[in-house]
Amino acid sequence: MPINTTPAIEQHPLQVLKVQKTRSLSGASELTYHLGCDPIDNLYIRLWANSSGGLHSKHWFSLARILERLILNDEKPITSATLRSVCPGSMNNGGFILAALRQEGLVKPIAGAEHGMNRVEPTAYLAEVQALIAAGTAIAIPPLANRRTLPVAKRAGVTAPVGTPLKRGSRR
Repeated sequence: MPINTTPAIEQHPLQVLKVQKTRSLSGASELTYHLGCDPIDNLYIRLWANSSGGLHSKHWFSLARILERLILNDEKPITSATLRSVCPGSMNNGGFILAALRQEGLVKPIAGAEHGMNRVEPTAYLAEVQALIAAGTAIAIPPLANRRTLPVAKRAGVTAPVGTPLKRGSRR
Protein backbone atom coordinates (compact mmCIF):
# COMPACT_ATOMS: atom_id res chain seq x y z
CA MET A 1 0.00 0.00 0.00
CA PRO A 2 1.59 3.31 -1.00
CA ILE A 3 1.96 5.93 1.69
CA ASN A 4 -0.14 9.01 1.01
CA THR A 5 0.38 12.25 2.92
CA THR A 6 -3.04 13.72 2.15
CA PRO A 7 -4.50 15.34 5.29
CA ALA A 8 -7.98 14.39 6.50
CA ILE A 9 -10.69 16.07 4.42
CA GLU A 10 -13.38 17.46 6.70
CA GLN A 11 -16.18 17.32 4.11
CA HIS A 12 -15.76 13.53 3.82
CA PRO A 13 -16.55 11.69 7.03
CA LEU A 14 -14.03 8.99 7.78
CA GLN A 15 -15.06 5.37 8.10
CA VAL A 16 -14.02 3.94 11.48
CA LEU A 17 -12.32 0.58 10.98
CA LYS A 18 -11.17 -0.15 14.49
CA VAL A 19 -11.83 1.01 18.05
CA GLN A 20 -9.10 0.08 20.48
CA LYS A 21 -8.05 0.73 24.09
CA THR A 22 -4.52 0.87 25.47
CA ARG A 23 -2.65 2.11 28.51
CA SER A 24 -0.86 5.45 28.22
CA LEU A 25 2.95 5.27 28.09
CA SER A 26 3.08 6.15 31.80
CA GLY A 27 0.43 3.54 32.57
CA ALA A 28 -1.58 6.18 34.45
CA SER A 29 -4.63 6.10 32.20
CA GLU A 30 -6.54 4.09 29.63
CA LEU A 31 -6.79 5.63 26.16
CA THR A 32 -9.41 4.90 23.53
CA TYR A 33 -8.46 5.54 19.93
CA HIS A 34 -9.92 4.96 16.46
CA LEU A 35 -8.37 3.89 13.19
CA GLY A 36 -10.23 5.11 10.12
CA CYS A 37 -10.00 5.63 6.39
CA ASP A 38 -11.26 8.22 3.94
CA PRO A 39 -13.13 7.43 0.69
CA ILE A 40 -9.85 6.77 -1.16
CA ASP A 41 -8.48 4.48 1.60
CA ASN A 42 -5.97 6.87 3.20
CA LEU A 43 -5.57 5.83 6.84
CA TYR A 44 -6.01 8.04 9.90
CA ILE A 45 -5.84 7.67 13.66
CA ARG A 46 -7.49 9.76 16.37
CA LEU A 47 -7.60 9.84 20.13
CA TRP A 48 -11.13 9.54 21.44
CA ALA A 49 -11.09 9.23 25.23
CA ASN A 50 -8.76 9.25 28.20
CA SER A 51 -9.73 7.77 31.57
CA SER A 52 -7.56 10.36 33.32
CA GLY A 53 -7.40 14.13 33.06
CA GLY A 54 -4.81 14.46 30.26
CA LEU A 55 -6.12 16.66 27.45
CA HIS A 56 -5.78 15.64 23.81
CA SER A 57 -7.10 16.59 20.38
CA LYS A 58 -9.86 14.53 18.79
CA HIS A 59 -8.66 15.38 15.27
CA TRP A 60 -7.80 12.68 12.79
CA PHE A 61 -4.04 12.42 12.14
CA SER A 62 -2.68 10.96 8.90
CA LEU A 63 -1.19 7.54 9.61
CA ALA A 64 0.94 7.88 6.47
CA ARG A 65 2.50 11.10 7.78
CA ILE A 66 3.11 9.45 11.15
CA LEU A 67 4.80 6.44 9.52
CA GLU A 68 6.92 8.74 7.34
CA ARG A 69 8.01 10.62 10.45
CA LEU A 70 9.02 7.33 12.09
CA ILE A 71 11.11 6.42 9.02
CA LEU A 72 12.84 9.83 9.06
CA ASN A 73 13.66 9.30 12.75
CA ASP A 74 14.89 5.73 12.22
CA GLU A 75 18.37 6.31 13.65
CA LYS A 76 17.09 7.75 16.96
CA PRO A 77 14.74 6.48 19.67
CA ILE A 78 11.13 7.47 18.96
CA THR A 79 9.57 9.57 21.72
CA SER A 80 6.43 11.68 22.04
CA ALA A 81 8.44 14.67 20.77
CA THR A 82 9.10 12.78 17.52
CA LEU A 83 5.38 12.93 16.70
CA ARG A 84 4.62 16.53 17.68
CA SER A 85 5.03 17.85 14.13
CA VAL A 86 2.55 15.33 12.68
CA CYS A 87 0.14 15.29 15.66
CA PRO A 88 -0.29 19.01 16.44
CA GLY A 89 -2.59 20.47 19.03
CA SER A 90 -2.27 19.27 22.59
CA MET A 91 1.23 18.51 23.89
CA ASN A 92 -0.16 15.11 24.96
CA ASN A 93 -1.06 14.05 21.41
CA GLY A 94 2.41 12.71 20.58
CA GLY A 95 2.65 10.50 23.67
CA PHE A 96 -0.91 9.25 23.42
CA ILE A 97 -0.56 8.45 19.70
CA LEU A 98 2.75 6.71 20.47
CA ALA A 99 0.90 4.52 23.00
CA ALA A 100 -1.66 3.66 20.29
CA LEU A 101 1.14 2.85 17.81
CA ARG A 102 2.67 0.55 20.42
CA GLN A 103 -0.70 -1.21 20.83
CA GLU A 104 -1.00 -1.58 17.05
CA GLY A 105 2.49 -3.10 16.83
CA LEU A 106 3.97 -0.25 14.79
CA VAL A 107 6.57 0.59 17.44
CA LYS A 108 8.12 -1.43 20.25
CA PRO A 109 9.98 -0.42 23.41
CA ILE A 110 13.76 -0.33 23.23
CA ALA A 111 15.08 -3.23 25.30
CA GLY A 112 16.80 -2.01 28.47
CA ALA A 113 15.86 1.66 27.93
CA GLU A 114 13.51 3.57 30.19
CA HIS A 115 12.19 5.74 27.34
CA GLY A 116 12.00 5.49 23.59
CA MET A 117 10.62 3.15 20.98
CA ASN A 118 11.88 1.54 17.79
CA ARG A 119 9.91 1.45 14.56
CA VAL A 120 8.46 -1.87 13.40
CA GLU A 121 8.08 -2.58 9.68
CA PRO A 122 4.38 -1.81 8.94
CA THR A 123 3.79 -4.17 5.98
CA ALA A 124 1.85 -6.85 7.89
CA TYR A 125 -0.14 -4.23 9.79
CA LEU A 126 -1.11 -2.37 6.61
CA ALA A 127 -2.23 -5.66 5.04
CA GLU A 128 -4.42 -6.33 8.10
CA VAL A 129 -5.99 -2.87 7.80
CA GLN A 130 -6.54 -3.32 4.04
CA ALA A 131 -8.47 -6.50 4.89
CA LEU A 132 -10.75 -4.46 7.19
CA ILE A 133 -11.35 -1.97 4.37
CA ALA A 134 -12.01 -4.77 1.85
CA ALA A 135 -14.48 -6.37 4.27
CA GLY A 136 -16.43 -3.08 4.42
CA THR A 137 -15.82 -2.61 8.15
CA ALA A 138 -17.57 0.54 9.37
CA ILE A 139 -18.03 1.03 13.11
CA ALA A 140 -20.62 3.61 14.21
CA ILE A 141 -19.27 5.86 16.95
CA PRO A 142 -21.75 7.70 19.17
CA PRO A 143 -20.71 11.28 19.93
CA LEU A 144 -19.07 11.91 23.29
CA ALA A 145 -21.06 14.01 25.74
CA ASN A 146 -19.32 17.34 26.17
CA ARG A 147 -19.61 18.12 29.86
CA ARG A 148 -19.42 21.86 29.14
CA THR A 149 -22.67 21.68 27.14
CA LEU A 150 -24.58 19.87 29.90
CA PRO A 151 -26.70 21.87 32.34
CA VAL A 152 -24.82 22.78 35.54
CA ALA A 153 -26.99 20.40 37.58
CA LYS A 154 -26.00 17.40 35.44
CA ARG A 155 -22.31 18.37 35.42
CA ALA A 156 -22.28 18.33 39.20
CA GLY A 157 -24.21 15.06 39.30
CA VAL A 158 -27.11 16.82 41.03
CA THR A 159 -30.72 16.26 40.19
CA ALA A 160 -32.93 19.26 40.86
CA PRO A 161 -36.62 19.64 39.99
CA VAL A 162 -37.22 21.28 36.62
CA GLY A 163 -37.35 25.05 36.96
CA THR A 164 -35.43 25.14 40.24
CA PRO A 165 -32.64 27.69 39.98
CA LEU A 166 -29.29 26.26 40.89
CA LYS A 167 -26.69 28.62 42.30
CA ARG A 168 -23.23 28.41 40.81
CA GLY A 169 -21.10 26.10 42.94
CA SER A 170 -24.00 24.78 45.04
CA ARG A 171 -24.54 21.06 45.50
CA ARG A 172 -28.00 20.52 46.86
